Amino acid sequence: VLPAELLLRQVPVKLRSRYSIVLIDRIPGAFLMDKSYGKSLLYRTILPIPDLVFFLYASPEVLVQRKPEENTLERSQADIDKFRKVADMVSEGRYIGIDTSSISISEATDTIISEIYKSSKVYDNLLTTQFN
Repeated sequence: VLPAELLLRQVPVKLRSRYSIVLIDRIPGAFLMDKSYGKSLLYRTILPIPDLVFFLYASPEVLVQRKPEENTLERSQADIDKFRKVADMVSEGRYIGIDTSSISISEATDTIISEIYKSSKVYDNLLTTQFN
């Protein structure tokens, strides 16, 4: 997603809402980790600061089994390492890791929902607020 497009998607939501939950699937890590300060600064300015970051991963062997035509063990390990660095950077080391090697999509979803409900920000702002 281009930075301008991302910004155009966020501005109307922020203007209309008292509280917001923003879900981003796959932070553009390549830009955040780019040595070029301009691109990194642009994305850091546009992207909201996350309250929760989930890092879903699996062992390289499982990833290759899931998509053998797309993955190798080496590439899978490199991707895991790269995405872990992005999760670490975006969350300032506070990401929630979920190993999906031996759990179903439903179990991973349940874990994520459980962690969201544990978040004090969600509880304070959404679950205890009286709406008029």
